[in-house]
Amino acid sequence: AVVSTQSTGTFVPITAVCDGRVDCLDLSDECNDSCNIQIIDDLYLKIFAWLFGLLATLMNLNVVIRKVWTLKTAQSKVTFFNCVFVICVGLGDLLTGLYLLGISVADTVYSSSYCKLRFEWLNSSYCTALGVLSTTGSLLSILAMTCLSVYRIYSIRRLFSSRTLSRSFVCFTLTVLVCLCSCVLAMVLIPILRFEDYFLNGRYYKNVALFIGAPSLQKHIDILDKYYGRLKDSLASWATIRGLVSDMFTNDHGGISGSNQNFYGNSGVCVFKFFVTDHDPQRLFSLSMLTGNCFLCLIMCICYIAIYISSSSSSRSIQKNKSNSLERKISLIVLTDFLTWVPFIVVCYLHYCDQFDGSSYYGFFAIIALPINSVINPLIYDDTLGIFWAKVLRLFPFGSSAVNEINTVATNFLSANSRAQIFDLSELDTLRGPCKTESSEFILEDTKL
Repeated sequence: AVVSTQSTGTFVPITAVCDGRVDCLDLSDECNDSCNIQIIDDLYLKIFAWLFGLLATLMNLNVVIRKVWTLKTAQSKVTFFNCVFVICVGLGDLLTGLYLLGISVADTVYSSSYCKLRFEWLNSSYCTALGVLSTTGSLLSILAMTCLSVYRIYSIRRLFSSRTLSRSFVCFTLTVLVCLCSCVLAMVLIPILRFEDYFLNGRYYKNVALFIGAPSLQKHIDILDKYYGRLKDSLASWATIRGLVSDMFTNDHGGISGSNQNFYGNSGVCVFKFFVTDHDPQRLFSLSMLTGNCFLCLIMCICYIAIYISSSSSSRSIQKNKSNSLERKISLIVLTDFLTWVPFIVVCYLHYCDQFDGSSYYGFFAIIALPINSVINPLIYDDTLGIFWAKVLRLFPFGSSAVNEINTVATNFLSANSRAQIFDLSELDTLRGPCKTESSEFILEDTKL
C-alpha cells in the first residue's frame, strides 16, 4: 500500500508513514493527523516539566543564596569546602531547572506547529543552548557530589589535623573547583566547537528535494557519489561535503544554503546524545560519558559506605539516634543517585547493543528521570521548604497534628543535630570516630554550614 503526499502528489509506502524518518519534502509522512509530534508529546510530561522546572529553579536558587551567605563566615576547612561544593551542586541543579523551564516555553511556543518546523528548531542556537544547560547542570552536580564524598572520607581520616581555615586551603579548594569547572566545560563545549566530523548529526536544506530531512554524513556521500562518481569515504569530511554540495547548485538561482544539526539537536528536547548505535561516530564520546558517570556513582557509594562504617564504630561516642538518622540519610543520598543514573546508563547500553530502542524515551529521561535529583537535592541540603510546608499545614484544622507527626518521623529519619538542620549534608562531618571532649568543639564548628 502507498500513501500520497499532500503537496507533491508523490507516494511513499504506508510502512514509511509515522516511522520517525522523513521521506517527503513537505514532511507530510511524519506530520499528519496520525503522528503530529510536539517537542513534549505527553501531557503528563508537559506538567512535570513545568513543575520540576519551577521547583528546581526556586529551591536551588534559595540554597545557593543561603550557602553563599554562610561561606562568608566560614572559619574551618570542612565548612569552607562543603559550602563551595554545595553551591556547585545547587548551581548545577539550578541550571537543570532553567533547562526544564526553557524547554517548556519552547514546547508552548511551537505547540502543534513543531512537526513542520522541527529542523529549524533542532538546528537553532536556542536548542543548542538548552542542551548545554542540561548537560552542564548534570555534570556539575554529580562531579561536585563526588568531590564532597571524597573530602568527607579524607576529613574523617584526619580528625586531629589542623582544621583552621588557611589561605593555602582556600587556594587548594579553588584549584579543585577550577579543575572541575574546566572538565565540565570541556565535555559540554567540545561537541559544538570542535571535531564536527564526529559530532555533527546532519545538515538541513530547506525545500531541496535531493536532500530530504537532515541527511547524515554517510547519506550525503551516497547522494554525491551518484552525482560525481565514486568518492573515497576516507577523504570525506563535512568541509568537503559542503563544497561539493555548493558546486551542485548554480549561484544564478541563489545557490543552496543549509544549517547544521549538531550534537544536542538529536531530539526535540535538546539533550546530550546518550542513545547511540554502533554506526554513530560519536558513540565513543557518549559511552565514555556514561561510563564516567557510572564510575562517579560507584565512588559516591563507596565513600558513603565508608562513612556509615565509621559512624557505626563511633556510635558509643556520639548519640545513638544521631548515628541511626545519619545511616538513613546516607542511604537516601546513595539511593537517589543510584536510581537516577544507574538505570539510565543500563538503558543506554541496552540501546547501543540493539536490545532496546530508547530513542523514543528521550522526553521521559530528560524531563523526569535525570532532573528529579535537582528537586530532591535541595531537600537534602536545606530545610527551608520543610519549614514552609509546616506553616502551610498549620492553616488547616488537621495541620498541627500532621506537622507533629511529620516532625517525629523527620527527626527519627533525618535529623542529625539539636539545631534541627535536617537537610544539611555537612552534618556528616560529625562522624569522625571516637572523639575527646576537646575535639568536639571543632566538630560543632564544622557543622555550621
